[in-house]
Amino acid sequence: MPNVNTALALIKVQATDAEQKVGIDVSETAFSITATPAVPASLKVLGVAHNQLSLEWAHDGLNVKSFTVERSVDDFSSINAAFTAPAEARTFTDVTVMASTAFAYRVRAVNGSVSSLPSDVLTVSTPEAPPPPDNGGGSSESIESPPSAEPPVPAPESDPALTLLPPSEPVVTLAPAPAPVAAPLSQPAPAALPSGVPGWVLTSALIAVAAVVIGMAIFFLRRRMA
Repeated sequence: MPNVNTALALIKVQATDAEQKVGIDVSETAFSITATPAVPASLKVLGVAHNQLSLEWAHDGLNVKSFTVERSVDDFSSINAAFTAPAEARTFTDVTVMASTAFAYRVRAVNGSVSSLPSDVLTVSTPEAPPPPDNGGGSSESIESPPSAEPPVPAPESDPALTLLPPSEPVVTLAPAPAPVAAPLSQPAPAALPSGVPGWVLTSALIAVAAVVIGMAIFFLRRRMA
């Protein structure tokens, strides 16, 4: 069967007399009629994920220029989104879905300004989104970043007329340790003279002893020289 999108219709008006005899033609008008495509059938889901789902339907392809896929989240109290698929398409993938949401779909065949009735409604629920991957390979606890250091306080601008010298280190002078002072030698106290002995006697005794010592020294000196 050929794919006939439009048909040409010809209307001819004639005037007749009372005896139903055909008279002359009064007017003749030609206009086109657009054929309405059949309703898509067997709408089903091919696959579903948390962020996309795929649909499939059946159609004979007659009098079709495109398909309209309608989506709703309130059982078609309103249309949430509408997508266009080419005439040769029998599948469609919706990549705008959200996770953990129920969506209702229906499909219409379109032939220019004329569209078919919608297909049966198909309701599909998307699964939950998978958890994000653990890149650290260890505990799932989050690691808090260290607090950012406070910005350095800018140094006060110095007066160009003043020259700041670095602080000098204190000079420590070590005084030499005082030399030990020797204690004065104590001299023996002179022997006390025996009481009752006159001084001249002691002096004479000392002279005699000295003479003996000197004589012995001379003796030994001479002996060594001999």
